[in-house]
Amino acid sequence: MPIPTPSPSTNPSSPPTAAATAVYLPRDVVNAPEVKAAIARRSAERGDDADMAAWLLNHFFRWAIGSFGNVLPVQSPADYLAAAGPDKPLPEWLAKQLQPRAPAAVNAASAQDKEKSKSHKAESPAAEAAPKTFYYLDPEHLLLVDRERMLVEFLRSRRGTRLEQKLQRITCFMAMALWEQEHQRMQAKRNKGWVPSSGLALKEVLRTPNGVIFEFIGSHAALREEMAYESFHMQHCLGQFANIKKLNGGYGEQYASAAQSGRLRLFTLRSAGNLPHVTISLEVHPDGLRVDQIKGKQNRHPIRKYADDVLQFLRTLPPRGERHSDCEGMGLVFEPEASDAARGEWKFVTDVQSPDFLLSVMSGNFHLIEHFEQPPPALQWLLLRIAPHELARLRQMDVAVAAAARLTLPANRLPPSLQAAPTPTPAAMLEIEGISLSAAAGSGIAMTQAIVIVVFLGLLYLGVRIAWFVVRTAFRIVVRGSGTAIGHMEKANADLAVRAAQARADAGKVVPNRRRWALALGDILLLRNGLRCDSDTLALDVPAEQRQRLAKQVLREMNMAADLPERDIATQMQAALVGWVGGLGRTHANFYEQLAAEGQVRDALAFDCARTAFLVRCIALLGWVPESQAWLVLFLNAQRAQDSFESWEDFGHAYARARLHWLRISSQDGPASSRATLEVQEHLQNTQGNWLTLPWKRYRIFDPQPVTLAPAASA
Repeated sequence: MPIPTPSPSTNPSSPPTAAATAVYLPRDVVNAPEVKAAIARRSAERGDDADMAAWLLNHFFRWAIGSFGNVLPVQSPADYLAAAGPDKPLPEWLAKQLQPRAPAAVNAASAQDKEKSKSHKAESPAAEAAPKTFYYLDPEHLLLVDRERMLVEFLRSRRGTRLEQKLQRITCFMAMALWEQEHQRMQAKRNKGWVPSSGLALKEVLRTPNGVIFEFIGSHAALREEMAYESFHMQHCLGQFANIKKLNGGYGEQYASAAQSGRLRLFTLRSAGNLPHVTISLEVHPDGLRVDQIKGKQNRHPIRKYADDVLQFLRTLPPRGERHSDCEGMGLVFEPEASDAARGEWKFVTDVQSPDFLLSVMSGNFHLIEHFEQPPPALQWLLLRIAPHELARLRQMDVAVAAAARLTLPANRLPPSLQAAPTPTPAAMLEIEGISLSAAAGSGIAMTQAIVIVVFLGLLYLGVRIAWFVVRTAFRIVVRGSGTAIGHMEKANADLAVRAAQARADAGKVVPNRRRWALALGDILLLRNGLRCDSDTLALDVPAEQRQRLAKQVLREMNMAADLPERDIATQMQAALVGWVGGLGRTHANFYEQLAAEGQVRDALAFDCARTAFLVRCIALLGWVPESQAWLVLFLNAQRAQDSFESWEDFGHAYARARLHWLRISSQDGPASSRATLEVQEHLQNTQGNWLTLPWKRYRIFDPQPVTLAPAASA
């Protein structure tokens, strides 16, 4: 049941003659031998014959190197480590290629160019001196593996035909064009033939809310008829045989043979009238079953209606608990236990308990967010950070996320629910602890809407907070110190003075200090750079020499030239703050994706929150942006952190882990890489520090209130 994927190099509707003229393109893929070895390994695991293996290592490999679209550019050692992973050292030859050329060498090459242009010579030393662009291709990329499997299935189905005899002369482009042609012919034939279902080759396995799940009996003579019936209704290739009368050859032959030999178990969900809705295939391994494919009609993900049926099936059989794209695509995940990754439970994505696991799964499946009646705010912040184009799927949007979206995104990219015309009346002016937000927000925020939503949420929030803090205080007394993943951080709160400071922050009447709270997210970075973190204002009395060093550091972090004129700095900084939610300053490609793969995507959010608080404060301190704009970003960033983490400890641990990962992929994971861990530990033990004196969730940070303007004096 392969997923048809258009070729990036040929028009799927073009005839094979057009594909025959396509050529393999050259491209500097730094790990080409690794890609070739992975293709050979998968071929051996499938048991491909010698001709098929040779075709893959020649034609498919050359197509992958030259034309596969999902490659990562490598222009620096950091790019290579981000793509290949920190465990793969940078090859010496690549390190030499990536070294920047000296200006003298480049000038000499340019001079040679001028001389050669006079003599009409073709070679260009300057062109040769220019830095090359290299690429990294993930040998196990899901789309690459899927394309390989699709082509192998197609070429196997041509055994005994003329195509098999000239296999080595068929390019990868030609094979993909032939595959597309065949599927177009199959589509035309679907209405011309129908194989009846006798039900004799089906064995009932499970009754579900929407029907019955049957298993295909591999040893029964009617197996192929039942498979053909399944394919006719589901419009996929499970039972599509090359010979419709004899029911042999083609894709169906492979699945039938695998089921007959016991290598594959096939299942179908059917409702009244014997109508199939979901087709499931499980691979049989010595250590148990593994999910192979779960498909709805036309190879799409099964619709939400049948998710509970498939979930019941997965819990009953069950296959090995692991992540699978077909399962996650329809909203089904295996959430491992915290103490034992091999144990856990299959569940629908809306029932996932671990925030880290939920965000890691959703980071690649944001289409599932429409199933959340009220998506967790942390999930909404992640959506806004890495997939803002999916905001329209939200059934409800948090007021702070909505404000950040209006501030950050252009009007034509906002979802319809946020495109209402603003009503800038005096009553709609907003402030937080005396900081006016109206000037910073401009016309991007619908003020009246914001007030209505905030007031409603505020009343609801107050009731929930009272109950939540009673339970939380009791719970923290019992489990204080457990549940952290970074070595000696578990002892951070053992000291009685620390406990007393936290008790004072969580008990009694606390006067909200949202400005100090928003700034405190950057405390570790402020202290590291010798700046105070005991102030509620953006302005600090900084010596001229330190101010100059700080300015150079901030410009470098923001990827701006050190000699940029002051006016241009202010313009660019203000523009950068508009897009703050997409990340401020330098970043590594795929930073979020890498941490999501490790189940720790929240760590990336913590890293972003800390850097944003630090950089915005420094930018405002240096006078490059208006304070009103800086405070709006700081308050929204603080709300993002408050929504995504449960405590200062939770936030601090996540930041330390993310910084360790950042340093590792930057080739800076030396003895100093544990510095952030120690800094977080010390700050969590500082009884006078912000992280012990400011309660984490006692009050909402982004809580704008309407400003009542004084009446104008009469003449």
